[in-house]
Amino acid sequence: MEQNKIKAYVYIANIKSSPFYKIGKTKDLEQRLKTIQCSNPLEITYHKTYKFVTELDAHRFEKKIQKKFNNKNVRLEWFAELNNTDFAQIEEMYLKHASKKLFYSFHNYRQLSLFN
Repeated sequence: MEQNKIKAYVYIANIKSSPFYKIGKTKDLEQRLKTIQCSNPLEITYHKTYKFVTELDAHRFEKKIQKKFNNKNVRLEWFAELNNTDFAQIEEMYLKHASKKLFYSFHNYRQLSLFN
């Protein structure tokens, strides 16, 4: 997928060495990470990001994930104790979503960190 066709991302960010994850959406991954990191003294990295060609699709997917894991919500877009089973469910949700729209793709941005 060409980068210029990407309009939005849904991300799962993690406060390193903690059980807390932020599920949100953005148009600019690097700028969003800087903004989240600014108000947190601990390192935050992207656990996973998902690409979308429309902001509406990203918004819908973000809300779908947040609703699915509402029982783990601690505050606004922050969730606790997401585990490998949860991440597998999110992948499955994304792949089902993507199968309806063949131009989606996903990437792991674990390496994107302000501390590198």
